[in-house]
Amino acid sequence: MSSSVRQQQPAEAVASGRISTLVQSIYRSLRRRIGKNGPKNASKNLPKETPTDSPNILSRYSSRKSSKNSSRNSSKSSLKLPSLIDESTARSRYWVEEPPINNHPDAVALIRHYRADIEDTDRMIRLLKEIRLKAWKIKHYPCVGQWLFFKFGMTEHAIYPEVIERLQQGQRILDMGCFMGFDGRKLIADGAPSEGITNMDLEDRWFPLSFELFKDEDTFKGEFFGDCDINDPELFEEGSIHRHRYDMIYVGYFIHLFPPSHQPKIIANLAQLLKPDTGSMIFGNTSGTAKENGYLMKADFGPPTTNEKGETVRPDFMFHSTKTIVDLMARGVKGDGEWDFTGEQSPIDLDLSPTKAYAQHFKDVELVNMNFCMRRTSPSSSLAH
Repeated sequence: MSSSVRQQQPAEAVASGRISTLVQSIYRSLRRRIGKNGPKNASKNLPKETPTDSPNILSRYSSRKSSKNSSRNSSKSSLKLPSLIDESTARSRYWVEEPPINNHPDAVALIRHYRADIEDTDRMIRLLKEIRLKAWKIKHYPCVGQWLFFKFGMTEHAIYPEVIERLQQGQRILDMGCFMGFDGRKLIADGAPSEGITNMDLEDRWFPLSFELFKDEDTFKGEFFGDCDINDPELFEEGSIHRHRYDMIYVGYFIHLFPPSHQPKIIANLAQLLKPDTGSMIFGNTSGTAKENGYLMKADFGPPTTNEKGETVRPDFMFHSTKTIVDLMARGVKGDGEWDFTGEQSPIDLDLSPTKAYAQHFKDVELVNMNFCMRRTSPSSSLAH
């Protein structure tokens, strides 16, 4: 069973952001490198904190962050915030020991597509456990503990063949919050050129793990951008190399990482990375509920936030319904041209072992798969590229 909701809104002008001198300088520097040598070579002079020497892993900028940002980050780190969920508690709630290879043959086929040297199932399981444990040590996310990255959210969309066709025509897709880039590797295996794929995440320690698993460092011609915070204006405002760069943006299980009150702004920021052309689109998946008005709870795995009283608290976590996800998208781009919004839900097989553990923890949610898409139906009124 599925449901669909659509909605449109009128176009209005959107004001451009302020251009900072620092960002202009960085933008000109990176644009010269990218325009002359291609994105792969843009990392030759990247800062030392880049996690690997791979030419495919890029820092967000070509120079270190400004002293203003460094001071701001230092100030943030000095706050006494409650710690995230500890590992023992996270394991008790989100850990599934064995990879669900029997339930996800597409994931197994993808790994074997890249790793012809792994024919033995036991060897594959050992490798997957090793990679997953390294990822778990970085962040105790449910999607890591429960092997949910085995599920290719992008392929669940009816528009998936269109995505591949558009990439074959030379368009570019951004996978925001890409983790290790599983969906991008799936696109390539299904016929898309890797040159059009940009992977982006706040956490760049996932990227070396992806090359360790797929062994495609010499053949992957796309990009991995680390240290990218969708809340930071320098990522999407005037002067950024990412502003209005992408034809398609995929956000797989990304939106629900942010408190509901912040989510419209996240959508608005993502739209600034999208080309302001008819047909450009943002699509993705999020945690869903069959409850009409969504389901709100406190997250134990997300970073702490500050409420209206200035108190540090656990963030709200929103399970969206078709109604609430469409409303979110519409509010996020209100005034920025005309759009078509679609939210679709489908049942979850609760008998799958990782899903069963997830469902037990969220037993009151009435879990469903939630897919959404927002597509421009007319050019944006602000067409500056």
